[in-house]
Amino acid sequence: MVTIEELEEDECLNLYCENSILMELAGEVIEEISETRDLMMDEIELIQIENLIAFQVTIEKETKENEEIYEKTQKKNEEEKMKLEKELEDFLEEKIEEKKKLMEMNRKEKENRVNIEKVFDIVRNWTDIDYVFSQLLGMREALKSTKRMNENNENFKRNTEKIAHRMLNRVHYILKLHESNVKLVKEVLESIDAFLDFVELGMNESYRTGLVIVLNSMKNIPFWTLKEEKCIDRGIDHIQETVREIRDQFFKLPLCQLRSRKSIRQLLWDEIDSFDISVDFEKLKIK
Repeated sequence: MVTIEELEEDECLNLYCENSILMELAGEVIEEISETRDLMMDEIELIQIENLIAFQVTIEKETKENEEIYEKTQKKNEEEKMKLEKELEDFLEEKIEEKKKLMEMNRKEKENRVNIEKVFDIVRNWTDIDYVFSQLLGMREALKSTKRMNENNENFKRNTEKIAHRMLNRVHYILKLHESNVKLVKEVLESIDAFLDFVELGMNESYRTGLVIVLNSMKNIPFWTLKEEKCIDRGIDHIQETVREIRDQFFKLPLCQLRSRKSIRQLLWDEIDSFDISVDFEKLKIK
């Protein structure tokens, strides 16, 4: 018969055995948990390392791309800058050339304005010569009339001398006008081609030739022979006829066309009319 003590011992032994088994199992579980934890930590660390490597590769790739973009942008900016500098340089050179043309035109306009004044001075002098010739002819007729009517008059000599003296004064005045004209004519003829190229009158070949012929024909008229008495009596008609022929030829020329073909004012207005309002000057500024 089993006693209570024996039962208790058996129960204690069983409990001890169970406890030992549980302890062994707990040790195995803890060991497995530790191994699992170690494995998980290794995997996590590996994943982190892989992520870091991938991130580093991405950063390096992006850095390289950004560097390439920066270099391309810099190159493009340099090209744009050079292009804008070239455009600005061309623009300034064009304006400088236009300024030079305007300055040259202004110089030519001043020179040719002087020549225009000289031509009109020549015309005025020639008109005065023609007018003085009319006076001279009138005095000659008065001298002839005095000679016919006053041959027996005591004042004949004095009257004829007075008229002859006045005629001589007129002749000297003609010679003075002619001398001034010859000087002006030579000065105009020295630059006649450039002058006619500048004024509208020179655009018509017949007017161009006509002006040159008229100016040249003025130089060699023998006005000095008028100081001789026989010329006053006989040669004056021939010389006056020549003077009037030249005067008439002069008046056939449209002297109103002795103006510049294109003045600076016209050029500036043309520049304004042709100005392109679409030009973006902001683009010409170099930053």
